[in-house]
Amino acid sequence: MAVLALINLLVWLFAGIFSASVTATGGEGLLVGKCGWMSMTANKDFPLWTQDDWEDGDALFVAAYNGYRENMAYTNTCYDTIRNNTDARCKIPTVPYIESTFDHDAPCPFASKMCAGPTITMDSGLIDSDIQLGINGPVRDRLQLRKVTSCVPIPIESYSTGWTDDIESGTEMFFQMMMPNDTYNYYSVGSSWLFGVPVSNFTFVYSNFSVGSSVLPYNFK
Repeated sequence: MAVLALINLLVWLFAGIFSASVTATGGEGLLVGKCGWMSMTANKDFPLWTQDDWEDGDALFVAAYNGYRENMAYTNTCYDTIRNNTDARCKIPTVPYIESTFDHDAPCPFASKMCAGPTITMDSGLIDSDIQLGINGPVRDRLQLRKVTSCVPIPIESYSTGWTDDIESGTEMFFQMMMPNDTYNYYSVGSSWLFGVPVSNFTFVYSNFSVGSSVLPYNFK
């Protein structure tokens, strides 16, 4: 054992001396190509890119594509069966998945008349940036977040105006183009807002000519 320890010490000693000599040598390095952080200054049209810009862009694309492939492989291998999967890749995270709790008989999150059935609530609990997400940092810099999502059917037709040719203020915010002689069906359970500014007294609207409706952020009454 003593001989093995001595040999190990000598190997590391010679390796240290050799690496120091390589570092001190003023000639060409052992690596060919770019090393270190890529330049991120190619903020210009493609025809104006220099050769260095294209090399940086290519390296960035390759890094992003490889990261995408690794993430897809992880998802396909581990996501659906992560609780029972024995693949080594699925055991890399300290906490492999966020254990949410479900309440299938939660109280209505709105006024009771707004809920037409039982409420289902999903609660992530407190997600710690260090424990669950693996972001190392001092205690003072750690964050905790929590997401609670409630789903419940709403009797929305009870809050509909029915089809009308009256155009309420703010209707133009929901459509890229308004057709002549169109009719609209307005649903009102709260006002719509955009960038912190109210844009309509209704929640959303359907057009007789539209295949869909753009929904803006809104507040429930």
